[in-house]
Amino acid sequence: MSNGADLHDSVRSFADSCNDNKQLMSMVAGWNRTIHVMSTDVVCQATLKTNAGIVTMAPELEGTPDLVIQSDTEILAKVFYGEVSPNEPYNDGTLRIVGSESDIVKLDFITAMLWD
Repeated sequence: MSNGADLHDSVRSFADSCNDNKQLMSMVAGWNRTIHVMSTDVVCQATLKTNAGIVTMAPELEGTPDLVIQSDTEILAKVFYGEVSPNEPYNDGTLRIVGSESDIVKLDFITAMLWD
């Protein structure tokens, strides 16, 4: 079982990986979104913000979310570390993503560019 520190580390690692991929960031430079990441098994949450091709992470909820990602800390950590594609837990119902379909597709594109 993962804990809050694992979740925060994985989300921070994801943000760093995005920022290190200049091609990816230039492709999503106009996609300015607030994403809340919320654990369902421990009290832990984080915010990812994309703005002008830069991704930032905060270890708490900030702002009004465009997307909300929910699962247990273990699944969230594995997804944000790139150990598991988000499609598998999303399809089996253990990962929930709430937001517009176009934003969900964009997030899927980002993870595919990073981890494939």
